[in-house]
Amino acid sequence: MGDELREVTNVEAECWLPNSSHHATSATFQPFVSFDITQQTSCLILPVIMEKAFAEAVEKAVTAAVDKAIPASVNHAFVTAVDQAVKEKMKELEPAIEKRVTKEIESAIEKKIKRAIRKAELEEKLEQSWNRWLENKNVEDEINQVRWRSELDELKKEEEKIKETAQQG
Repeated sequence: MGDELREVTNVEAECWLPNSSHHATSATFQPFVSFDITQQTSCLILPVIMEKAFAEAVEKAVTAAVDKAIPASVNHAFVTAVDQAVKEKMKELEPAIEKRVTKEIESAIEKKIKRAIRKAELEEKLEQSWNRWLENKNVEDEINQVRWRSELDELKKEEEKIKETAQQG
């Protein structure tokens, strides 16, 4: 095979044979880039190297082109315009956001009041039921006490979850 150039199409690279008198170097990236390799070097790693080098070169070229094409004053004006547009959009949304937050606060207060009323009612029922049970050991009062204590426990758990959520948020 001597000094012939061997094309390795499955890895998309050209490889020079070891004893080649030609040593290729290239400053530009082309579909096929020549590399001087030894017999021990595998042509399989070349596509990865080429892909990375090509990506870096493209990124540098695009960055340079953008830097040259967009002067700093234009870039600053663009950023300022975007900032202004965002501020205007936020001004439009503020009333809707305030209204939503107000509704959420009112709803939370309403729920809290309902829970407090329910808790007071349950505690009153429990006390009355307990007093009746002490007098005549009524089974119905005993069953109601179990149910109402369970409801009270549920209310307490709900309040604890709300407090935890408020502390985290």
